[in-house]
Amino acid sequence: MKSSLNSFLCILAATGVLLLTGCGVGKEDHEKVVSELNNVKAELEKTMKDFTRANTDLDQAKSRIAELEAALAEAQAKVGGELKKADEAVSSAAEEQLTASQKKVEELQAKVKSLTDENSTLQNMLDKLKEEYEAIKAKLGSGVKSLTDQLPGALPKKE
Repeated sequence: MKSSLNSFLCILAATGVLLLTGCGVGKEDHEKVVSELNNVKAELEKTMKDFTRANTDLDQAKSRIAELEAALAEAQAKVGGELKKADEAVSSAAEEQLTASQKKVEELQAKVKSLTDENSTLQNMLDKLKEEYEAIKAKLGSGVKSLTDQLPGALPKKE
């Protein structure tokens, strides 16, 4: 039994040595894999640098956007204030012009009323004068015609 155990151990040791030496990866394959690994590692490092640079650019862009948004809000507030001032100025000027125009209209309406009243008064006076003239003319009748016939054709001139 001892001899069969010895022979079994020898066979097992020989098989182990053969397995270990014959199952390995070839040197060329190993170098190829290492080369590919180094290339992947270099690409990964480059990608990481690009990512870091892009991240930095993104952070800078975010801060620039925040600055621009603040400037925009300030500009909008300033423009809003200026528009409000301009609107108030225009409204005030328009109200002043409207008030002045209304006052002028009222003055002109008063003048028109005054002139209408005066015109009416003068018309009444003219009607009365016409009536008086007709009455005087009727009273004088034909006597006026004979008097006008007796008047000389030309009046003497004063020198």
